[in-house]
Amino acid sequence: MPLDPSAPVVRSPFVSHRGEAPRTLLLDAEDAIRVSVLRRPDDDPSIRDVLAAFVSSTHAYRPPLVADPDRDPWDDVAGGRTLWQNAEILSWTLLVEGVDRNLSHQIVRTRVGVTFSQQCTGERDCRHDDVLIPRAYARPGFEARAVEFVRGTLDAKRRYADDVDAGISVQEARRGLPHSCATYLVANWALSSLALWYVRRADEMTQDWLMYRLAEAVRAAVVGASPWAASAVKAPPAASSWYSRNRESGSITHLFSPSGTPYDDHAWNPSTYEHGALSHRDVSSGPAVPPRLYVGEDLVAVGAESVREALAGVDPEGAARLAP
Repeated sequence: MPLDPSAPVVRSPFVSHRGEAPRTLLLDAEDAIRVSVLRRPDDDPSIRDVLAAFVSSTHAYRPPLVADPDRDPWDDVAGGRTLWQNAEILSWTLLVEGVDRNLSHQIVRTRVGVTFSQQCTGERDCRHDDVLIPRAYARPGFEARAVEFVRGTLDAKRRYADDVDAGISVQEARRGLPHSCATYLVANWALSSLALWYVRRADEMTQDWLMYRLAEAVRAAVVGASPWAASAVKAPPAASSWYSRNRESGSITHLFSPSGTPYDDHAWNPSTYEHGALSHRDVSSGPAVPPRLYVGEDLVAVGAESVREALAGVDPEGAARLAP
């Protein structure tokens, strides 16, 4: 087939980093979480009229074509004063950044009332991806475990880069990437699903500390963009929230984590947590971890300012991923 010189030239969106040493921005897993609203139902002027038609189905002879200016249909739905299925037409498009694949996969298991698009690892070179470290490793007495965590993740990224440089496809090489690599996802979330998801994720004994922090960030973003949604996505009272009561100390009790003691075989009462508090206590938070930049396995910079300077020439957008 002859070459057509008039055909438009399309640049591939995929960037190859073959031959480059992996660059790793190590970030505090709690500080890295960011949730922003890309679209909200308030931005669509027709939604208010449509919502008014839904709400009026309980009492009107026929649906109004224009919403009553003296009545707020948003608040009627969010406050539970109409059929809850009306909340299915209210949705936010959210950008969730600074989570690892362990956390993101817990989110995308939500299948009803939400559509996800998560960052792909099979079509791009991931050697420069950020790595998130939980604050549990920053607690006193766990310094050696923190060193081992960092060494293991950096070594896994080195092997990944070596595999890709050797000719192994990125689809196969990604299976050696650490799950602590940062990822992002875009979600279109209906209020009907979001309200239930938040309640379970924000104060459920089976959730980890980072999921609690993410749930709080999602609620803050949604309510910040649409204040009327606060009555539907309700924050649990601090006095009744296990997470809120332990937030200052960072102590969380996981009843379902084996302790390796005889208590594992004992019956437990979820109202008292008596044996759980003795045998399953785990501190899932701790001091903040300062950002660090590595090239290969060599430490290049420590601390926000030093890291910003080091990233200026190679990754200008990296500064945006640092905690303010």
